[in-house]
Amino acid sequence: MNGGTLYGATGEGRLSPIDVRDIAAFGARVLAEPARHAGRIYTITGPESLSMREAAARPGLDYQPVPGADVVAGMRAAGLPAWTADVTAEYLAAYAADWGDRITPDFARVTGRPAADVVAFARDHDLAA
Repeated sequence: MNGGTLYGATGEGRLSPIDVRDIAAFGARVLAEPARHAGRIYTITGPESLSMREAAARPGLDYQPVPGADVVAGMRAAGLPAWTADVTAEYLAAYAADWGDRITPDFARVTGRPAADVVAFARDHDLAA
């Protein structure tokens, strides 16, 4: 994010971003009632599946795609371990291919409320245009 522009390396792949505050709320609920969640596996998602271009447009931001290879090259140039850059490349390719294009009811079932959407996140962090 820079000056009203969201940069992303997932192409036009769709994913369901979830607010970090929602991740914390979910974790707190699970930790508060461990017996209820024992043995369960959850996949928490945001409330809708969007491309990063769509996610940027919701609060009035621009979107600038960045080639995944450039991200990986930048990571390597910054001195990150090769395996970190390689795993990032794999994730970027997977998300660009819609690996994250799904929505689950897990967050709402556990917390009793819907996850925040990208507009609320942008507003709460003064990112909306």
